[in-house]
Amino acid sequence: ARRAPRGMNIFTAPRARIAPSALLNAPGFVCVDADVSRRRNRREHDEIDADASSSSDNDADDSEPESDDDESDGEDADADAHAGSLRAVTGAGDGKQVVVTGADGVAYGVWRCALYSEREDASATDAGSALRALVDARERPWVIVLARGGAFAASVFDVRKLEGGGDAPKAAAVEHATASRYVVRAKAGGRQVSKDAGGKNIKSAGSSMRRQNEAALEADMRSTFESWKDIIARASRIFISVSKVDARTLFDSKNPMLDRKDPRIRRIPFMTQKPTFNETRRVVGRLAAVNTNVVAEPTVEELTELAETKFIVAAKPKPAPEPVVEAPVEPELPEPELHAAARAGDAERVFALLMDAAADPTEVYRGKPPYVMSKTRETRDAFRRAMARIPDAWDWSGAAAVPSALTEDLQAKHAAKEAEYEAARKAKEKERKKSQKERRKKESSAAALLAKTAPPPTDEPGAKKSAALMDKVDKAANDRREQMALAAERRMQALEVAKKAPLGALGGVGHFRDSTTFGGGSYGGDGASL
Repeated sequence: ARRAPRGMNIFTAPRARIAPSALLNAPGFVCVDADVSRRRNRREHDEIDADASSSSDNDADDSEPESDDDESDGEDADADAHAGSLRAVTGAGDGKQVVVTGADGVAYGVWRCALYSEREDASATDAGSALRALVDARERPWVIVLARGGAFAASVFDVRKLEGGGDAPKAAAVEHATASRYVVRAKAGGRQVSKDAGGKNIKSAGSSMRRQNEAALEADMRSTFESWKDIIARASRIFISVSKVDARTLFDSKNPMLDRKDPRIRRIPFMTQKPTFNETRRVVGRLAAVNTNVVAEPTVEELTELAETKFIVAAKPKPAPEPVVEAPVEPELPEPELHAAARAGDAERVFALLMDAAADPTEVYRGKPPYVMSKTRETRDAFRRAMARIPDAWDWSGAAAVPSALTEDLQAKHAAKEAEYEAARKAKEKERKKSQKERRKKESSAAALLAKTAPPPTDEPGAKKSAALMDKVDKAANDRREQMALAAERRMQALEVAKKAPLGALGGVGHFRDSTTFGGGSYGGDGASL
């Protein structure tokens, strides 16, 4: 069968010429891939052959045109039989499609749910009659209902305004309504009504809010279907894709919004996304579209031959190993004496080799000159001193990699700088030790004072004092301090009196509890003595 052009749907497909043998007279389509179609094709072949033989015996002159008609009918019957061997290719998880072939040989795939209901027997009514009835009822709208996860979307479309393939235009939507409520438990997942049906009585603010939203969502859906009662009664098809919870809400046995036994209700044969108005446009556009990807279904003989064929899977050949080319081994040269001294960190020997033995500092051993192999500062300084003594003997800055010469003046500056740095370090260390000593002295004085003012230890070492005992000790100490303060105040008052009164007036008059001494004399008891 020839491929149909893309971008068509059921209602915009071109009306092909109807073959003379078409009993159904479907507009643009003549046969389907059903068993009843195959049986009908065989009956047509038998009837055509019988009519042809009887007419040839009666009238030889009329046999030629009737033979032409029989040949035309046979060709159409062969086309019908060929349509029964075609299959529409759909995506994974999609529902079934029915293949319909036009008189011009173009094959289309139409969704089965658009032609038949779930309870309807496809063999009782062939797809041609079902398709013709669907096209004739194009003045009646299609209703799309989507509901899941607290989201609801319903739209009514005028299928006459549907364009080619793709989403339906917004102008094709006669009515549409959407609603979204918070009914899914966050993080835990699942509807609140499903959790309540499990027997658990959850009493939280979130669960109460979700229960209220469930009731509000049902009210929104019910009000939508109540306002669309006349439109739904006039609809040709009602396509739904709802969850189990929303299905119970739609087809409630007590007060259903839709009748479960209504033959116009069809399940959408492919996966849908979040219920929105745009999603309903996409769904109705795909339901009305025709599938142009139609292929021939293999026959029983081909399947049997394929089953008997033995397939041998050859192992993937391993690539041949590449030959390993070994590099020629060069003999190891002995390490030069200057390199060995530099690597060992012997500064005196390095300087002696450079000055007395005229060792070459530019000689390379294992890719490095001797200066680079030096590990200590003294060894590197030996190379720099030699560079200062004999600057023209070797290429010191280039091949020898010695950065600069170390003259006597530069050594003196470095020594003075190091001495200054060492003096500053010693002064800083001395200051640190002095401050540390003063801090320790203050800490020891504070510890001694704390030990004097601390309460006397208990007779039993290690015993823990209770809160009541601590309160008692604190109270006794406070009382003692108050008594000492009162005694000191009385002594001060007596001293003031003694200073103001003459010395002879004190005899036999003043009585003091505590004795007070003034410059060698004392007052106390019943009298005063000087």
